[in-house]
Amino acid sequence: MTAPSKWRDLFASNQNPGVCPKLLHYSEISTIKTCTLLNDDLASHSDIWNLCIVGFVASKFPSCKALSNIISDTWHCEVKLTIHESGWLVYQFKNVDDKLVVLAEGPYSVYGRPLLLQLMSEYFNISTKNMTKVLVWVKFPNLPLKCWSIQGLSKISCVLGKPLQSDKLTATMERLSFARVLIELDLLDELPSSIPICLPNGTTLNQSVVYETLPRFYKHCRVLGHSTGAYTKFSTPVDLDKKGSSDTAAPPTSPP
Repeated sequence: MTAPSKWRDLFASNQNPGVCPKLLHYSEISTIKTCTLLNDDLASHSDIWNLCIVGFVASKFPSCKALSNIISDTWHCEVKLTIHESGWLVYQFKNVDDKLVVLAEGPYSVYGRPLLLQLMSEYFNISTKNMTKVLVWVKFPNLPLKCWSIQGLSKISCVLGKPLQSDKLTATMERLSFARVLIELDLLDELPSSIPICLPNGTTLNQSVVYETLPRFYKHCRVLGHSTGAYTKFSTPVDLDKKGSSDTAAPPTSPP
């Protein structure tokens, strides 16, 4: 097969009616000018998006090669990467297990820039750059060992956000200094440095919380790691990582 001589030749057949799927005409919709979608209308694509995660690089957009290297050199699984013009990255996995492993083993960086990943919600709006929900590993130092059950860790984590899993050393109790869990946090919420836990014996434990690699978030403009140069003195950033944040810079920019 001869290589295309020009970039546009790669898409020469994109609108060819012989290879493109035919669409249907719904006359009643044409009349009422309102569209209502049912689950059955979307079923053919639902499995695809259940295997996807989305993310972006919280700084200047890196090269496509650098993004691909993360997949081959770090993730070691089959993933299809699609880059949206807004800067969002869509990673489509072959199976759910690979997707969960990648989410659990972060954080990741590309040339020192944080690669922020999150689960793709059911009707994820890819047109917006607002990303307030991030996956963060959270430590509970000196948590009483009796609280290390799945139910116990889940309930404690729910105070902060949506719990996903613990790490292996927490599950096997081979490291007892702290329990470590992966939680989907909403950075618009107030993230406490401690959680009051009411124990079965009637006492209350004031449990410390340590957030790992928590990005800097600016609630005024609702973006991660935004530069404050264009804002007034009232546009104060909220530095959420009091215990050692990785540096972030500007919000995602469109890929080249």
